[in-house]
This record gives sequence, C-alpha cells and structure tokens, in this order.
Amino acid sequence: MGKIIRGIFALFLCINTWATVYAQSIKIPLRSTYITLEPYKLQDISSLWVSRQINCQLIRKHGREPTLEAASSLKYVSPLILNIKLKKGVLFSDGTQLTAQDVVATFEYLRNKGTEFRNIFDWIESITANKKLEVVIKLKKQTPNFITALSAPHYAIFKKSFIEKANLNPTLWKKPIGCGGYKIDENNQEHVVLIPNGKGLQIIFTFEPNNQVTAKEAQKYNLIPMHIVGNPKEITHFHTVQVFDPYQFYFAFNTRLSIWQNKENRCAVFSRINSDTIIKQYDNKAKVADNLVPSGILGYSSNRNYLSGIMNKYAMRSIPKKKDFCVSLMTISISKNYQAEYLHMVRQIYPNATLKIIGGCSNMNQVIEQQECDGSFFAFKSNYLDAYEYMQALSTTKGISPTGYYDPQLVASIKDSQIKLTAEQKAKSYRKIIKHIESLCLMYPLFTIPYDIVFVKNDISTPGLGQEPINEYYLGHVSYKQTSKVNHSHQHLSQVVH
Repeated sequence: MGKIIRGIFALFLCINTWATVYAQSIKIPLRSTYITLEPYKLQDISSLWVSRQINCQLIRKHGREPTLEAASSLKYVSPLILNIKLKKGVLFSDGTQLTAQDVVATFEYLRNKGTEFRNIFDWIESITANKKLEVVIKLKKQTPNFITALSAPHYAIFKKSFIEKANLNPTLWKKPIGCGGYKIDENNQEHVVLIPNGKGLQIIFTFEPNNQVTAKEAQKYNLIPMHIVGNPKEITHFHTVQVFDPYQFYFAFNTRLSIWQNKENRCAVFSRINSDTIIKQYDNKAKVADNLVPSGILGYSSNRNYLSGIMNKYAMRSIPKKKDFCVSLMTISISKNYQAEYLHMVRQIYPNATLKIIGGCSNMNQVIEQQECDGSFFAFKSNYLDAYEYMQALSTTKGISPTGYYDPQLVASIKDSQIKLTAEQKAKSYRKIIKHIESLCLMYPLFTIPYDIVFVKNDISTPGLGQEPINEYYLGHVSYKQTSKVNHSHQHLSQVVH
C-alpha cells in the first residue's frame, strides 16, 4: 500500500511539476516561417519582436517619444557632436559588460554592410569610443531627426567579439549574444524559445506560415497578434487589445521586366485596379488609402482624389496584352484566408493571372527575381511614423525593393528630405516626393489598416500592451494572474474573428 501511495505521489509530483513549467511559459504564434536576427538584413515584424526581447539599444521609441535604454544620456555638445554615455552594469547574455567599443563595432558593422533603413549612416561622419562607457558621434550636417531615427528598432547593439566571430560564421546569428532581458534557448524550424536573463517567463514563439490560426488552435496560445479563422463563439477566455500601428497595403509593379519599365503600361493597369472587394473582406478594420502613406505618418496629407488624375488619363488606354500574368504575395503581410480575394482583383484585369507566395522578406529581392512575376502584394509600416520608411525601397540599389525601380534624381530627393531642419520642412518635402512617385505608377496603395488586433488570454497580465507597436512590446512585463476569474471590458470578438 505504501508503494502505491508513493507511486501516486510521484505521479502527482511529475504532473504538478509539468503543470508548473507549462504555466511559466507564454506561447505566441508568429506570422512567419522563420526569423531573421542578422541586423544587416530586412527584418519583418516577427523578427523585430524577437529581437526586442534579446537585444538592447542606446535609445528606443516608446509611444511617440524616444527613451533611453543602454544609454544614460545623449547630449549635443555642438550641433554636429553628440556625446553618449552608457549605463553601468548593462550586461550581455554571456555576463560580460557592454562598453563603448561594442557600440562602435556594431555601428561600423552596420555601416559596412549597407543595411536596410539605415539613413543615419548618410549623416554620420564618424563614431568613436571616447572612454569605456562614452561614445562620440560626429555628424556631417546638423540633423534634428537623428535621435528619433536612432530610436527605430534597427540599431540593436552586439558584442564586438561576437560580431567578429559571426562575420566568419554566419550561423552564429541563430543565437546572437544580445544585451536584452532574454536569450535564445532554441531556434529551429518549428519555434523559437527564449529564457529570461533575470525576471520573466519563458517565451515560446511558434511559426504560423499562413499568418493565421484557427479558433480551435487559438486555445493553446496566450497572446495572438494575428488573424483568427472560425466561429467567434469558439474563442473563449480571450479579450482583445487594439494597437495603433498603421499598415498600408500595396500592389507594386516589377520593373525588372521590360514590359513594366514602360510608364504608360503601368499607368494603364493602375487605372483598372479596384480594391473594393478586398477592403470588404477586412470588414471595418480597413479603410481606403488616400495617399502613398497612411494617416498618422509625417508627410501624410488627406487626398480623396489621389490617383484620380491617372485614372482619368489612362482609363481609355489599352492595357498591355499578356498571356500569363503572375503576382507575388508576401504571406507575412496577407494571411491565407484573404489571398484568393487578391488574386480575384487581379483577374478582373488579367483573367489568367496566377499567384506565387513569398514566405519571408529578408530575401525578397532574390525571390521576386526568381519568380519573375509582373508585380507583388505586400504591406509597409513605419517604425517611427515617418514617410521616409515607405520611400526607402525606392532610394537604394542595395536594399529590399519590390519594384526594382531606381532613379538617381528620386534617390537624391529622398536623401535630401532627411536633412530638413524642421518637421514642417520634412513634411513639405515628402509631399513633393509623394506626388512624383504617384506620377510614376509604381506602387498602388490599396488600403490602410490603422490598428493591429491582439488577442490576449484572460489569465495573463500585459501591462502597457497597446501603447506601442507590437514589435516594440517587451514580454518581460507579462505575468500570470492569481485567479482566472477576471472580468474584462473589451471589444466583442465577433468583430475581429472571421
């Protein structure tokens, strides 16, 4: 009898231990097939969210305001000299201290790689380590927007010796040595597991390549930042949080193909595009785009007549004849449930159109070139609510460019916009550039989704969620509540589940 009791007790202990471990994890699906932690590559929202947990920056955007992180102070000693002092005791995940040498090595690494969204390197003359915990940045010109741009989530700091090793062995980027609150325990084809360096719960990110989960699958997650397919009545024990983070959805021509290097051909097709049926699929979450960039972005100006001139001018012009019309689609932007409607829109113009899928954005150029499609569907967003991030794809030969279009004069005007001294001057410059881009018929803005909807299980607490883009939310704040009997005033799930 004693052996039986001890056996039952041991079994209970195992079950109880398993339940405790399970309860100490937060499970989250990612809208991707993999994550990219190499900072010189284009990182999608899922990669940026993982990076947010494992890395630190000098300064980070919180809401609309930059806040200090690894830096204890940033001070202009002259209009061209920025002095940065680092906090004492900021540690990498291997226990070593972050120093000025690590900051300099990181910035030089990013500069030499010619990376995405790195306009700050057009402004920097030099960056040096003045003391162990002091960095000095010398600018080429007075640039009031420098600190704001530096707070974007593209400037994670890495250990100098790690960068040197990763240069020789790129596979090390699967588990980089960062200075954030978490470190990577596992990173494989199914999931990414993070464990806290100090306080916090284990985080398990799983990949959902279709960018959606079913109502039944939802129950195994604690926090879901994506589309849920199914009956709203099946989604129990969740509430929703709205996150202001405007996404603009586009159709863009691939000018790598000779037929679409002709502006007249592009504009003729633009005059036939009708996105009304797609917008209806998103219910009340989407609104018609009335500018190249969405509302809430510096440079935006409401224009109900946006593209109307092109519609009127080219409506009677014949579209180019094509037996086979192909369009690429980014699954990280558009979930599987909506993809048929995008194809249907194209087939209203080219009845035999087909769809090809792009699973990640870090190698988008290569995939577009391989697929040889006529155009692509994707979504852009801004990390610091600035039109530059929507134009950046047209301002470089080295970065991600769905259109493949390059015009030195356009590049020069985009770069010139970044050294305007006031927000008003920048906005005026942006509107001029936007008008020029509109006339080129390169990128057709279909619609805007101003808010992300995040499903949160009622048994966890997520302080601060909704105050910043989801990829900037630090999961070290998340905790389990003491009781499951929690009342929430929240948006009815039937409005956000399909």
